[in-house]
Amino acid sequence: MSPPTTPTPAARPRRVVFWHIIATTLYLGAWIWAIVLVVTLGVPFAVDFFGGHTGSIYSGASQAPRWFLFVLAIIVVAEGLGPNIALGVTRRAFVAQHVAGFVVVAAVFGVVSLAMTFVERWFYERLGWPLETFYGQHPVATDPWPLVYVDHALLLAVYAVAGLAVGAVYYRWRGWIGTLALPLTVGPVLLAATVLPHVDATDTAEVLRLDGLPYVAGLAIAVAAAAWLWATAHVALRGAAVRQRTNTSS
Repeated sequence: MSPPTTPTPAARPRRVVFWHIIATTLYLGAWIWAIVLVVTLGVPFAVDFFGGHTGSIYSGASQAPRWFLFVLAIIVVAEGLGPNIALGVTRRAFVAQHVAGFVVVAAVFGVVSLAMTFVERWFYERLGWPLETFYGQHPVATDPWPLVYVDHALLLAVYAVAGLAVGAVYYRWRGWIGTLALPLTVGPVLLAATVLPHVDATDTAEVLRLDGLPYVAGLAIAVAAAAWLWATAHVALRGAAVRQRTNTSS
């Protein structure tokens, strides 16, 4: 048998990129989820204390972890591309490893999000309140829990990959083109949130006449949106020149 090969210098950083984004995001995400839990239970508790009741808080608070992933992914591109290229990581590997890392994080966040829906449902049942939105129309989805988990995890992943696409386009072509491209880099996020039925209680699907869309079709559209965003980030960074950081301190 031949001896095990030693990883090349480029291979080591690629693995480090993958594990680093998972560890960092989960650490920071723990604080985000703690805040979401306090808000989700604290607001209705305060309302109950003063003799009233409110609709689902988590239906709105669930946005925080998604936008956290979105913004973090933009920062990853803006601040991390240059150092990773210097370590021997290719642009393709940079995007692929971050996408893979964010998918793992989204899977973990999906479990927490699912748990949050059960915690909120239990809390509202304890108070004897109906679990509805502020508009009193759609109950917040808690069942069937496997589909709730899939939708939450998938949407979280789409938000993260969208952040990579937005950051990549701005990095490559800067302000004007990056801004004009937002319908192509953020629009898929809104589409995915619309076609996944167990995520939020909104009327967007009805407005766009997508409320009768088969569940499998919605999943396919959301996955296609993620693939589009991944491809956008890859194409944008493939020819991007690494920017030199300048020291402006005196």
